Amino acid sequence: MFMIRMFKVKKVLLVMLLLIFIACLVIFSGKTIEAANNGIRLWLNIVFPSLFPFLVASSLLSKSGIIKKLGKLLEPVMRPFFNVPGCGSFPLAMGITSGYPVGAKLTAELREENYISKEEAERLLTFTNNSGPLFIIGAVAVGMFRNHKLGFLLLASHILAGITVGMIFKHYKGEKKNNGSVMNKVKQWNAKKPGTENFGKILGEAVKNAVTTLLQIGGYIIFFSVLICLLNETGIISGLTWIFYRLLNCYGIDKSIIESILNGFFEITAGTSLAGSSGSGLIQRATAAAFILGWAGLSVHSQVAGIISSTDISLRPYLKGKFLQGVIAAVYTYIMLKLFYPVFNNEMPVFYESGFMDAFSLQEVFVTSLMYLGFSLMILLVSSLAGKMLIKKIQSGQKAAKKA
Repeated sequence: MFMIRMFKVKKVLLVMLLLIFIACLVIFSGKTIEAANNGIRLWLNIVFPSLFPFLVASSLLSKSGIIKKLGKLLEPVMRPFFNVPGCGSFPLAMGITSGYPVGAKLTAELREENYISKEEAERLLTFTNNSGPLFIIGAVAVGMFRNHKLGFLLLASHILAGITVGMIFKHYKGEKKNNGSVMNKVKQWNAKKPGTENFGKILGEAVKNAVTTLLQIGGYIIFFSVLICLLNETGIISGLTWIFYRLLNCYGIDKSIIESILNGFFEITAGTSLAGSSGSGLIQRATAAAFILGWAGLSVHSQVAGIISSTDISLRPYLKGKFLQGVIAAVYTYIMLKLFYPVFNNEMPVFYESGFMDAFSLQEVFVTSLMYLGFSLMILLVSSLAGKMLIKKIQSGQKAAKKA
C-alpha cells in the first residue's frame, strides 16, 4: 500500500514539474530560444565534426575483428591494472582521444557482443568515457580561459584521474578469481570469426549508426542548454550559489566558482565557460574546470544512460566513478598549478574576444578529430606490439618451467 502511494506521489510530482517546465518555456521564450540556438551551434560546429569520424571508424574496426586481436594481445596489460579483458583497451584509447560519449558507446557494444561480462563492463565504463583533447585544449583552454598551455595541464590531470579511477575500481565486484594461465584465458576471443559482409554495407551501417547516435546526443545537448537557461532565469542557480557560498566562504572559495560548479553539475560547457570567465584566481578557476570536466554533467550522463539502456550495465558505478574522477582531477590540477604556477600563468590579452565555438572552424575541428583518431590507433598499435612481446615472454617462461 505504501509503495502504491509513493508511486502516485512521484507521478503527481513529475506531472507538476513538467507543467512548470512548459510554463517557464512560455514565460522565458526569448531566452530559451537563444539557449536552444546555442545548443544547436555547439552540436553542429563542435560535437558533430569531432565525434563523427570516431563513431564511424570504431564501428568499422569492430567489424574487422581487431577487438578480438586486441583482446588476445593486451590481456596481460589490461587485466593486472584494471581487471578487465584486453579488448577494453579499445574503448580506453578511443575514449581518451575522442570525447564524450564515445567511450560509453564502445563499452556498451563490447557488452552487447558478449566480449565482456556485466561486472567488467561496469568496471570499464567508470574510466573509459572521457572528455577529448579537442574540447579540453581548443574549447576550454583557448576559447574559455585564453590560456593554451593550461589545456595540456587540464588534459594530463583528466587522463591521469581517469586511469586512477580505473585502478581503484579494479576491485569492484572482483571477488571471482580467474583460473588458468593468461594464454588459456584469451582463447575465448577466437570463438567468433569476423564478419564477411560487403564493405559497402558495413560502411553504410556505420555511417547510419553514427548519425543516429549524434542526433540523440544533439537532443540531449539542446535540452540541457534550455534547462540550464531556465535554472538561471528563475533564480534557482543563484539561490543555490548563495547557500553554498555561505557554507564555503570560510574556505576562501569565490562565489563565481561555486556558480560555475553548479552549472557544470548539469552541463559541462556551461560550467567550464563560467569558470573560465570568473574573476577569481587561476588556481581556483582551473581546479573548478578540472572537476567539471571529470564529472561531465548530467547532460553527458543522460546520453550514457540512453546508450547503455539496451544492455544490463548499471549506471551507479559509472556515476560514482565520474564524481571520483572529478575530485581526483581537481586535486591533480591544484597540485600541479601550485608546483608550476609561473609556467601556466600566461593568459592571452584581455582584448582577445574569441568564444569557445570560434576557437576552431568546422573544417579544423574535423581535421583535428581525424588527427586524434590516428593518434588513438597508434596507441592501440604500440600497445598491441607490447602485449605481443609480453605474451611471447609468458610463453617462453611456461616452456622453461615445463622443461624444468
